[in-house]
Amino acid sequence: MSQKNLIRLIICLLLIIWCHQPVWSAEWKKTCGDLLPVRQYKKSGYINKEGRLIIPLIFERAHNFSEGLAGVSKGKKCGYIDASGKIVIRPQFDGVGEFSEGLAVVYVAAKVEGDLITRIGYIDRSGRWIIQPQYESLEVDGWKSSFSEGLACVMLNEKMGFVDKMGRTVIPLQYENASPFSEGLAAVEINSKYGYIDKTGKVVIPPQFEYGGSFSEGLARVLLNKKAGFIDKNGRIAIPIQFESAGRFSEGLALAKSDDGKYGYIDKTGNFVIKSQFDDGGPFSEGLAPVTVKDKQALSLGYIDKKGQMVIKPRFRIRDMPDAGVRYYGFCGGIAPVDLNLEGDRSSDDGYINKKGEMIWPKVRP
Repeated sequence: MSQKNLIRLIICLLLIIWCHQPVWSAEWKKTCGDLLPVRQYKKSGYINKEGRLIIPLIFERAHNFSEGLAGVSKGKKCGYIDASGKIVIRPQFDGVGEFSEGLAVVYVAAKVEGDLITRIGYIDRSGRWIIQPQYESLEVDGWKSSFSEGLACVMLNEKMGFVDKMGRTVIPLQYENASPFSEGLAAVEINSKYGYIDKTGKVVIPPQFEYGGSFSEGLARVLLNKKAGFIDKNGRIAIPIQFESAGRFSEGLALAKSDDGKYGYIDKTGNFVIKSQFDDGGPFSEGLAPVTVKDKQALSLGYIDKKGQMVIKPRFRIRDMPDAGVRYYGFCGGIAPVDLNLEGDRSSDDGYINKKGEMIWPKVRP
């Protein structure tokens, strides 16, 4: 088997697994609605924010609601339900993403000349194909392929570009890598360097960085000489490139790793306003940020406020989730997910807490 075909096979297998995993939007955005997916005894359903089961535990997997619909899996296929639990788009896909700007990316796997090939396309809320499945994707969770600011990032023949909601290619598939548009600009990789383009495809910040993140609150994190800093929309260095790593700005603060190997939070002057003391962290949302501290060689998850005070004591574990990590545990709509995969207890796979740190599902303390 050729290396390329082996990669295709691995991607298809990941998609089959992914269809049965929780959906998150690691960097781009996080959706939160009135119903939350839960899982117990290998079955999934939905609760409300008071912890009452609203949609029974009848699905293999249940994903977040977005724009009124949620992806679910029945058997080996994925479809969508509405807030009443009614299936409105029958399970027929090998993977589904969240709806964004009226469209959702879905995955279809098929054999072509003996090879298992996966293609992505886009459907509307009725389940009708708007863009036929024709593109590749290496983003298993689909966040890069979601529509943002009217365009979606797609890949074909290992090159990336952008299409509109009619499926028209508006920016040619010519980049080694690309991220969704944010605040009018998108990071793209050209000749192993990252720069930024506008919606016409014009390069507005020349490729010069080892990595370029999406713009958030007017700034984007970049890497140069294996160090992180931030640029503004003119490409000027707004915060010196000096950190071991950094996250995006949210609510005026950004996670940053100092030379001591610990994480803290900086403001837009680049100064640590919450000193480096954590093993990892996520962006602030609704005034709180998830952070991890080492407890007896294991990482425990807790939450701090903008003064750096630990308002929810570290007592939760975290899952090993590439592309998500601690960011997955942020608050949304007053509720945050926590991991309940505790050793010796497999009855519940996930739980939720409120801002007081109280368990709303299940209603016991782990």
